[in-house]
Amino acid sequence: MSLVVILPGPEDLGAGQVASAIRRGGAEVLVVPGPVLEAAHWEHRVADGQSRTLVRLPDGTVLDDASVGAVLNRLPGASVRRFAHSPERDRSYAAAEWEALLLAWLSAMGERVIGCPTPAVISLGPSAPGAELRWLAWGRRCGLLGPRALVAPHPVWLSVPPSSGPIERWTVVGPTVLRSGVAVDEGPAQALRSLARIAGVDLLDVTLRSTAAGDELVAVDLRPALTPGIAEALAGLLLSRSRATRTLEVAS
Repeated sequence: MSLVVILPGPEDLGAGQVASAIRRGGAEVLVVPGPVLEAAHWEHRVADGQSRTLVRLPDGTVLDDASVGAVLNRLPGASVRRFAHSPERDRSYAAAEWEALLLAWLSAMGERVIGCPTPAVISLGPSAPGAELRWLAWGRRCGLLGPRALVAPHPVWLSVPPSSGPIERWTVVGPTVLRSGVAVDEGPAQALRSLARIAGVDLLDVTLRSTAAGDELVAVDLRPALTPGIAEALAGLLLSRSRATRTLEVAS
């Protein structure tokens, strides 16, 4: 089985649980925080339309994308601590270059990566222009209710009338749907799978309000907290991706 790499966020306490579950599954796993990745020596080459990246970590470990079976990316953005005392212009340039290099590396590994920061995914974040309207439209396509929007000339969000329905957290991890951390296949599970598929993401946290008219889309999160149930499901998905990669390597 190929190596599984976890790139945790600054406060990803659950990343350790994901790593432990992967080890219990019999795979090798390496947790590489952002500052360690930033301090590494990178070699990125493109030849004949194919890219290859070698990342030599400060401790001498070499990450060859050809031997990486799966990656969980939880980095919120560029880590440019080495430029903390540089002028703002230099810090901005370093951040842009670092993000481009990270994106090139992760994008080249395709479906092996969960949480790849592609431009399409970035456009779905909470600060992206028009993201709310996009999620609302997709939610309605999948059968979920949501708030109304009045465009005059910019979207003005109107709260739906208060309801007595409970609010629940649902999480999509690949083909698995969890409700409050427990895998289920009922209620809005299929609608949430469709929502994640339309958005092009493997990991999606959704807050729903249950109403008499149906399930109402309240909020979405592309980087949910790695609570125990979600951590186990993510580990299973990463192991599956790693096994698939190994099978392709053996077949070729």
